[in-house]
Amino acid sequence: MKLFRWLNVFVILFTFIAYLSPYISPQVFWPIAFFGIAYPWLLLLNFLFLFYWLFRKEPYFLMSLFCILIGWSHLTNILALHTSSKDGALQVMSYNVMSLKDLRGKDQKTRKTKRTRFINFVKSIHPELNIFCGQEVSQLNIDFLKKRLELPHSFKVSYKSSIILSKHPFIDKGEVPFKKTSNSCIWVDFVYQKDTIRVYSVHLQSTKVSTQTEKVIAEPELRERETWQDIKNIVAKVKSASQKRARQAEKVAAHIKTSPYPVIVCGDFNDTPQSYAYRLIAQGLKDNFREKGAGIGTTYAGSIPGLRIDFILTDPRFDVGTFKTHKKKYSDHYPIFSSLTLGKE
Repeated sequence: MKLFRWLNVFVILFTFIAYLSPYISPQVFWPIAFFGIAYPWLLLLNFLFLFYWLFRKEPYFLMSLFCILIGWSHLTNILALHTSSKDGALQVMSYNVMSLKDLRGKDQKTRKTKRTRFINFVKSIHPELNIFCGQEVSQLNIDFLKKRLELPHSFKVSYKSSIILSKHPFIDKGEVPFKKTSNSCIWVDFVYQKDTIRVYSVHLQSTKVSTQTEKVIAEPELRERETWQDIKNIVAKVKSASQKRARQAEKVAAHIKTSPYPVIVCGDFNDTPQSYAYRLIAQGLKDNFREKGAGIGTTYAGSIPGLRIDFILTDPRFDVGTFKTHKKKYSDHYPIFSSLTLGKE
């Protein structure tokens, strides 16, 4: 029992460090990024200890209960309990499509069938999309998406991976520069029902550890030199990517503050709500999952479970009607959808 008490204490200590992760830049202390990523699992361990001590009728359950309650705002970043919602007027989707790799096939008939299924799936989410913010969209897929989604207006910077498709013509557009990387942040302004709105499509620095993570998880023998080298590479990549995301997030957040119009920020942040990058960008905005989401907010369909790394954030002047994550696997991300109504100041 003494061992369990000490384990419980260590889990609580690590959880409190995770609570600090959004407030400390990885450029200052990069290991903090691991605690942010681990937060869902630390939370789960706290609940397991809570129920364990309750089952044994021991007062130690109060330790984890206190830890969970102190971090309630962090818990609601990954778990939402809304049960009903009302559709809004403006329909917005954000989706990292992974270059539509799953729609490829050996012959034209197979490709056509796969693409038709994909478009039918997207349209089933909402048949009258106003805005589609995509990430990891190749130049080859732009015309296909524009035509099939019936969104004639588009903006994409040539070698970058983000795109914005719209029913509404743009009156202005631009890019938040990230230097030499395919990751990007682009923005457009358009008029909707006499109001001008600015939309961002964001794709922050990728960590690129999925393949190595799968290998490490599948490898039963950690004493092998190759596996330890994989773990070392994963740590190095997480360090580098988290520091780059912090710098990118600072640029995006600064640009959002200059917007003269209400903003909608969509995208793949490659980071969780328990991160410095998310806190910077989300500051002063509504997280639509927290407003109208339901259940566990997983958006990453890859090898690391339980991650919410895709977001739709909106200006407080927007009323959030609906929010949903659609767990159909055409990519290593799930698409997220929200309907909005712009209220009057």
